[in-house]
Order: sequence, then C-alpha cells, then structure tokens
Amino acid sequence: MVEEKLEEMFRLESNATKDQTIDYWKRHLAMAKFQPWFHGELSGSEADKLLSELGQPDDYLIRISPNRPYTFVLCIRRRFLESLHFKIHVKDGYVKIGLRTFDTLRSLISHYKKNPFTVSHSQGIILNNPIPKISQ
Repeated sequence: MVEEKLEEMFRLESNATKDQTIDYWKRHLAMAKFQPWFHGELSGSEADKLLSELGQPDDYLIRISPNRPYTFVLCIRRRFLESLHFKIHVKDGYVKIGLRTFDTLRSLISHYKKNPFTVSHSQGIILNNPIPKISQ
C-alpha cells in the first residue's frame, strides 16, 4: 500500500526520478530538523492537540505526514480551536504549497510570517509563533 502511494505521488508530482525526489526530501528534512517549528512525524490529530493546548490563533508547526510518505504538512491554529492542515510537496528539489514554490521550508515559513497565506474560507493568515517541540 505504501509503495503504491509512493509510486502515484512520484508520477503526479515530479519530473525527477523517485530516487532524486527522495534525495531532495531528505535534504529538506535535514535542514528542517533543527528548526523550532518542525515536529517530525506526527498525525493530524496529534498536531491538532498540540495546537489547541499550546497555541494561539495563527501559531503553527510543520510535521511529516505518517499517512503520506515524503510529505510535509503545515498546520495552523485558527480561532475557536480550529486547525488547518496544508500539504507541502517536494518537487524537483523545491518545496511547494498550493501554487507557491520555495527553495526551502525555512523560506516558506519566512515568507508567510510577512505575507498573508490565503485560503478560500479564511482571510489571509500571517504565521505567528511556532508551537514548541515537546521533549520525549
């Protein structure tokens, strides 16, 4: 099942080979590991819990989806404990969220801390503070 998801993802999302895309993903992972907003592999419900317990509106984190290999997810706390989750794809060495492409996850975060992240059912979101990592 995981292998089928991987094959589908690489067919649809990249001009690079599967091995190249995995290498690109690992490069982005290596850079993200030391960032305060990166939480590693975390389910959507675990992210929702952290956001609701520790966050204020527009606080955020980035996680790895346990259900979709090689996919990062930007999770943002909204008002009334609602959370939004946006897939971040690695494509041809870059990270892509919606129609925007960035060199790194860090440049994506920097951009949306200054510029509104617009989603269809919300006003523009300016990322606020990262949700702190929980020591295990």
